[in-house]
Amino acid sequence: MFPESALENAIERCATTCQRLATLIGERVLGQSALIEQVLTACLAQGHILVEGASGVGRGLIVATLAKAIQGSFRQIFLTPDLVAVDLVGREVFVEELDTGQRRPQLEPGPIFANFVVVRDIHFTMPRIQSLLMEALETGRVTVGGKPRELPRPFFVLATQNPAMEQEVHPLSYEHLDRFLFFVKADYPSAIDEWRIAQAVSGKLPDPEPILTVGEWQHFGKLVDQIRFPEDLLGYAWALVRASRPRAADSPDFVDRWVAAGASTRGLVAFVRAAKARALLCGRGSVALEDVHAVVKPTLRHRIAPNEAAQAQALSSDALIDMIMEAVPPGRLYPPPDLKTS
Repeated sequence: MFPESALENAIERCATTCQRLATLIGERVLGQSALIEQVLTACLAQGHILVEGASGVGRGLIVATLAKAIQGSFRQIFLTPDLVAVDLVGREVFVEELDTGQRRPQLEPGPIFANFVVVRDIHFTMPRIQSLLMEALETGRVTVGGKPRELPRPFFVLATQNPAMEQEVHPLSYEHLDRFLFFVKADYPSAIDEWRIAQAVSGKLPDPEPILTVGEWQHFGKLVDQIRFPEDLLGYAWALVRASRPRAADSPDFVDRWVAAGASTRGLVAFVRAAKARALLCGRGSVALEDVHAVVKPTLRHRIAPNEAAQAQALSSDALIDMIMEAVPPGRLYPPPDLKTS
């Protein structure tokens, strides 16, 4: 914990460093400023991101550049239907000691053992491999040789899926989706950004110079817990999540008609933590309304499932979130329940 006297300076250093990181990454990945901000926010919040969209827009390069700037390890994993557990988590092998001749077990780590990991086409691999990934996301550990193994810290995963690819698809379950802090839709760059990318094809930027160490980044992550969340805004975030659940006392009528499943309690925790991390990214010691609005869709869109009636009306989770936000406006008071009687 940072003492109050040093907290303001620590927040300012974190925001300044994150701005340098965003600029550095933005020089290499044009037209993806929103995704860069979301990656930095999720990293600060110690969460993970699922990105849906077309290939070739720079998702892997964002994470690879961030890893180099923080001096962390980076791996990229391409998931296929024939991938097996050892291809992901590694295996335990026996090594003979030269001096004693005894054989002892030693971990031969798989590519998941890195600070920053890009997992390509998560919907292509078998459910049992997806479950191994979820164990890593949820606990920061994987099981190898029957033993739990700690993954490096920090540990950040950006997983991708392409909805245009339909062969050998194993969609993530609702429970698995809930393990991701953000679900982001990555689009192609704008026309002007894509023109700039075309102009820069012949040039090659040098590898980025390190900006800080992994340990210093971990230090910044601890600041998230000390960002204040004003009670009126916390009530607003709490009310939005509760309003997303069908057949709940706090939900609007249209939620019962069009929502199959609403955001979980884990979703509320993710929402609060993401808003705090975004405030920290912007150099604020307290969450503002703009932070809540900036993270509401990436935090909730994969946690609010439209039912068949909504799909027949072409109502996406984003459209339902817009409707919930209209029904639960930020200017209203959302008092907490009476804790003494609950």
